[in-house]
Amino acid sequence: MNPKKDNTPTLDGTGLGSAEKPLETYIMSIMDINTPKYRLRTPLIPIAVEEWSESDFVAHWHDVEAVGYGDDKWSAIDNLKQDIIDLYENLRETDDSKLGQHPRRWKQILAQVIEEVVNEETESR
Repeated sequence: MNPKKDNTPTLDGTGLGSAEKPLETYIMSIMDINTPKYRLRTPLIPIAVEEWSESDFVAHWHDVEAVGYGDDKWSAIDNLKQDIIDLYENLRETDDSKLGQHPRRWKQILAQVIEEVVNEETESR
């Protein structure tokens, strides 16, 4: 996960200085996860990207509470994708009995939309 800047907006509205709501909100979709290790089973995942200033953007996938911050909307989306991968890997390694209600649901959602890419060379050995 990428550390956020001190003035980066947060979902609860803190860290925004004088801004109380984003300048612009974009409803977009991601079609890939930016790694050869995983792919999306679902062709599109709906996300929101908020522009708080010319160089402060926040991308979120609300269903699993994943967030990415960036200096432009594309870097925020790339960071969101990394946060999704990190969350998927962490939840996959954690036994369901150790997860709360929401993380268990996130794990189910992520398992439905992400699959590991099997390398044909390693599979044939």
